[in-house]
Amino acid sequence: MLYLLLEKSLENRPDAIAIDKFLLIAPMNSLSALDFNILPAIRHGSIICYLPTNLPGNVYIKTILPILFEQNITYIVCISSTLRNLVEEIKSFIQGEYRKSSLRYCFIGGEKAGKCLDLCPLELYRMIETNGSCAIPADNPRKFGSYKPFGGTTKFRITNDNWEDVPCNTCGEITIYSNAIMTGYLSDEKTTQQIMKNGWL
Repeated sequence: MLYLLLEKSLENRPDAIAIDKFLLIAPMNSLSALDFNILPAIRHGSIICYLPTNLPGNVYIKTILPILFEQNITYIVCISSTLRNLVEEIKSFIQGEYRKSSLRYCFIGGEKAGKCLDLCPLELYRMIETNGSCAIPADNPRKFGSYKPFGGTTKFRITNDNWEDVPCNTCGEITIYSNAIMTGYLSDEKTTQQIMKNGWL
C-alpha cells in the first residue's frame, strides 16, 4: 500500500521527490522496521528523518512535533501507541494556535485511528518480525537503488489456534514460512514454542 500511494502521489508532481520527507519512528534495534520503511525513501530519492524510540519513558514523544512542523515532514510512519501519545502532546505544543503541517500521509500499525493532524491515518497490518523477509527475500537480495518483487521465498497461511488452515472469509492468524525469518526468541523457549511450529511463525 505504501508503494502504491507513493507512486500515485508522484504522478502529477515531478517536484515531489525533492520535497518529500519521511519521518520514521521506531526502535533503533528494529531492523525489520527500518528495512521496510526506508525502501520508499531510498527508491524515490526522498529525505528520511529517523527518530529512535530508545529514550527512557516517552521522552521521544516531545521531540516529534518540532521535527514534524519545522522539517515540513510529508510522510510519518509509527505504531498506534505513538500516534495516540502524539495527539495528546499536540494540544500543549500548539497552545491554542492554528498550525498547519505538511503531512500528506500517516501510516500506523496495530489498530485503527480517527482523524488527527488534519488527515486520516492509514493502517498497515503486518507482522513486524516478518516484513523484512517479504521485502528482501534471502534468495533474491536487493541491490542498492533497485526494486525487487516481494515474497520470493515467503509462504503465507491463515490458521486457527490449532495451526490448521481456515476456510475463506474466516478470521484467523497470519502464519508465515520463509528461510529468512527468525527461528525463535533468544533464551525464551516457552514463547518460541507458542509462536513457531515446524518452521511456521
